[in-house]
Amino acid sequence: METCDRLKALRMNLGLTQKELGEQVGISTVSIHHWEAGTKNPSVPAIIALAQIFGVTTDYLLGVD
Repeated sequence: METCDRLKALRMNLGLTQKELGEQVGISTVSIHHWEAGTKNPSVPAIIALAQIFGVTTDYLLGVD
């Protein structure tokens, strides 16, 4: 599973919209869309924030097994 797929699945499992997740991370809805589409990658600080929000490791988000 790609990072983009993991992000979308985790967001949907929490019942968050892209807008709500963007507000929690402090970035735009457009950025969330790009991350989930796989056209852009989140920055290191964003990955750390996402891991904290979702309760997963950064390794999991990045697909490191």
